Amino acid sequence: METRKVRVIGSALYVALACDFAATAKVSGDGHWYMAAILVTLPAGIPAVILVYIGYGIMSGLVHAALVSVGIGGDGWLSPVTGVMNVVLFGGAALTNLALFRALRHARAGTRSARRP
Repeated sequence: METRKVRVIGSALYVALACDFAATAKVSGDGHWYMAAILVTLPAGIPAVILVYIGYGIMSGLVHAALVSVGIGGDGWLSPVTGVMNVVLFGGAALTNLALFRALRHARAGTRSARRP
């Protein structure tokens, strides 16, 4: 039971770290924090980065055009929204990594038990 608690706490800290790096990157504007978020969330961090750029393009293009056409102008909404998007995507990447790690661990355990006579 104690091992399970350690795993849960470690997993929560891992996801919180990835989210913190993404949030710090957005608030500070420093690219080093983005690099830290990407490195911490590898391999799922690669699709997260791609989705960050796609999401930013969609929001800055289509959503901005729609808001301007309705009469809501300005870019003040873009920074907080993209910050939230970054945190969600990198947090999701960390959760994906945890799921991948768990599946790999179970697959290895199954392979080892299948080899035993």
